[in-house]
Amino acid sequence: MRFALFCLVAGIVTCVDAQAGDIVGTVKLTSPVKERAVGKKKIRPSKDWGADYDKDAEVPKGVNESEYTVVEVLGDKLPATPRKVDLVQKNKTFSPHVLVVPRGSTVRFVNQDDFEHNVYSVSEPGAFDIGRYRGKFREDQFTQANALEIFCGLHPRMNGYIVVAPNNFFAQADGKGKYKISGLPAGTYQVRFWHPRTESKTVTVKVPATGSVTQDVNL
Repeated sequence: MRFALFCLVAGIVTCVDAQAGDIVGTVKLTSPVKERAVGKKKIRPSKDWGADYDKDAEVPKGVNESEYTVVEVLGDKLPATPRKVDLVQKNKTFSPHVLVVPRGSTVRFVNQDDFEHNVYSVSEPGAFDIGRYRGKFREDQFTQANALEIFCGLHPRMNGYIVVAPNNFFAQADGKGKYKISGLPAGTYQVRFWHPRTESKTVTVKVPATGSVTQDVNL
């Protein structure tokens, strides 16, 4: 058995496997970003909603499109630790606009508006429809890796995404397009760079046993 590093702390011997590295880099959006998609009115509104039903959803302001870029290491043999996370519906928007979770995670949909909402997706695999709800929350588990485009069947201009990553090794770029995936076991991987409104790109990356490798990409 090979050990990478021994540490003696307070009289306790621990073994730490240091055969892991990081992927870092910058994503630049060089292609035109497409318009946001619009869903369908799937459910007839209640009369007490009135004209509120047909108003356009608010589009978040001051957001750099780079922040919607997801970088994920492909492969379902790497560990995937399920999480429970919230996706909020407020002011007729999904927040966050792009939510990334590892495979097996549960998303809790929280309605913070004072009227009904719905969440559905026709993306496969993983299509779902939680029905209409108000005041509390609904939740669903996502067991298959995919990028799901989500809508509200009551307010069709509400648009968002749930990216179900195949494992724990993923990241979202910041406003400058920079990202970092840490602690990846040494080896060669397929890494996908995804943005909701441009073409995705998959590249091969060799991760070192220690330190980091830089992988910049233009989308």
